[in-house]
Amino acid sequence: MLRYRFAPFVMAILVVGFGAAGVALAPPSAALDLDQYIEVPQCDPPTSQDCKQIPQVPFTAGDKDKLQVTFTANANHCSDIEVRILVDNYPQSDWLRVGPGQSVTSPTFIQSGDHVLGVAARGVTGGCNTGVLNAWGGTVHITSVGAPPPPAFPGQASGPVPVGPTPNHVCQWKLNEAVDIDLDNGMRVELDQWHDLTAMGPAHLYAPGATVESDRGDVIGAGGQGNNVSFTIVWFDKKGQHVETNDFTGSFEDLGALGGTTTNNAGVTNQWQAHEHWTCG
Repeated sequence: MLRYRFAPFVMAILVVGFGAAGVALAPPSAALDLDQYIEVPQCDPPTSQDCKQIPQVPFTAGDKDKLQVTFTANANHCSDIEVRILVDNYPQSDWLRVGPGQSVTSPTFIQSGDHVLGVAARGVTGGCNTGVLNAWGGTVHITSVGAPPPPAFPGQASGPVPVGPTPNHVCQWKLNEAVDIDLDNGMRVELDQWHDLTAMGPAHLYAPGATVESDRGDVIGAGGQGNNVSFTIVWFDKKGQHVETNDFTGSFEDLGALGGTTTNNAGVTNQWQAHEHWTCG
């Protein structure tokens, strides 16, 4: 039975072209490039492999836009699932099997204007799945296939439009949710609270594939500035004895993804990545 926590987030980029100055030309269609996190935290009823709830992602295609969809399953899934890509409730792919942290891609299809993409899921027996799909989640990426690179802003070299409301906008990253963190050694950390750039905890540590926490931690010395965050977690076992201290440092990528390095009191270093995406304020 697949179960875990999610924190949803929506992030979309529309890369827009500009006509040449002084020439009365219709602007080219926008190239669609959209990422959105989707989830079903509880399939209802949780009695079969077929999850009845179908998360939806609205999108706007250009004129006869050739599109393709990639779905990346959450890395903390404990079994495989199968997903099917729908547009306006019509299938655009067969059932595609995807493992934890893996991606599958639909065939290309043509659309124009406003539509709703859906992702249906069903469970696959194995791992923690013994015959029922309880919950699932992942990230959908919808993109125009073969779209030319967008023109630059006036005075800039050709390339993508900078992320943010204006070319020189500096993001103030914000999030007020629980946060899940994956380490490259397979361990998982759950933080009950996060406010803007500040980790708040309490924290919970899970061994690879485990659903019961091994240690509980207190978050201290947390904060951030600009694109950087830092915090420390002091870990205690079930008897309340101190077992380890981890110092986390990290930075944001353009789309609000957060990750970095953690070092424990023994000097062991690991890489970490948060599931959630922060919004640009």
